[in-house]
Amino acid sequence: MSKFSKTLAVISALAIFIAGFTSCKNNDDDDDNKTPAVNTGFEGKYFNVHVINKLKTGAYSENTIPYAQCSVEEIIFNSDGSGTYKVVHEEYDGEEGSCSTTIISEYIAYTKSDSSLKFKLNDYGELEFTIESDDKLSGNGRTYEKYEIEEIYAYVNMTGMSNDDTSSKKVTSKAIILGKDGSAFIRNIESGFVSFAREPTIETQDIPGTYKKEGKSFTFTGEKSNTVITGKFSESDGRTYLKIGEEKYRKL
Repeated sequence: MSKFSKTLAVISALAIFIAGFTSCKNNDDDDDNKTPAVNTGFEGKYFNVHVINKLKTGAYSENTIPYAQCSVEEIIFNSDGSGTYKVVHEEYDGEEGSCSTTIISEYIAYTKSDSSLKFKLNDYGELEFTIESDDKLSGNGRTYEKYEIEEIYAYVNMTGMSNDDTSSKKVTSKAIILGKDGSAFIRNIESGFVSFAREPTIETQDIPGTYKKEGKSFTFTGEKSNTVITGKFSESDGRTYLKIGEEKYRKL
């Protein structure tokens, strides 16, 4: 082989080596430029069950339309700044005399600054919450509790809205909260129509216990009273329901 040919072969080999080295270096640079997920140092599942009963027109101004609401909410915060907001919400319009149910399940991106959490919802704008402790948030004038939630089933109901019997006008919101460890509790909030009161009395009842799911069957056993409640799961329009007696709970 001539001297020129040998020199050309060395140069070609060196060029291939350098090209390969440069290519690997560029891949490393690409990896370095990827934006990492933001670790907020905060995560958890929080829920709230509440009712609003403003059906007494005499206690408010003439321009105020009587209404009632009941809702079950769940907010999931992930440590990377993502999350999910879920709610089953029912509202009674006292003027139109009708009920409407809203089910929302929306992915969120939240920001954290000290003890403040903020995120936006498509239909409700920006919401802000304050971290009161690891187990409690406050926001919207309500308290949200932390629980290692496996599933939540919500039931909302309003009775006596179409008649004049004030004693039967009740707003009820219930939630069955199932924990990851097999524990569970039922929260029942009821607000009745109270005469001559600006804000009606609200009664809250919690029943702690345990639960079992076997196929489509559900069993809840109360901790103190040994109350046994059974129900059946069903699927409809891509949603899961739990029927207990005449009450049909929606899975959040």
